[in-house]
Amino acid sequence: MSYEVLKIAALGSSAVAIGGGLAAGSSAFSGNKSDVIKDSSLTSTEPPKSCVIYEMEEPTPKGNIGNRRFKKIKKKFVGRDAFLEELTKRGDVWNKKELEDKIGAKCDQGKDSYIWWGKGDSRYGETWIYAKDMNEKGINWIEDPDVIKNSKDILNK
Repeated sequence: MSYEVLKIAALGSSAVAIGGGLAAGSSAFSGNKSDVIKDSSLTSTEPPKSCVIYEMEEPTPKGNIGNRRFKKIKKKFVGRDAFLEELTKRGDVWNKKELEDKIGAKCDQGKDSYIWWGKGDSRYGETWIYAKDMNEKGINWIEDPDVIKNSKDILNK
């Protein structure tokens, strides 16, 4: 009988030791998990997405929304900041906020924009025109054969 009592006592104390070890180990690891989470949140910041804003020649045929085509790039602005700097240099344009918003949204998505200088509204002066039909149909104008042929000097920069 004393043998069985010793056996039970030994098993009980080893179970307590194992349980305590598990508790100590889990608390030690749980502290590290929060540190790991903090570290990964610091390194998970995404780099800003890149975009290019292309100033094009006015699309043809003029005013024919839905069937217009660009033929040539006049200038390119690498990144939103380059475009906004030029926009500021041009002075007050009547659609400045709209240009900032639309081009900013495209840059946030890492997508390029295509604009041209002209009269978008006959009631106002000239400005850069951002047209939905020329930007949001999924056409990559810098891959268009006519644009490539007529814009080699700018595309090769």
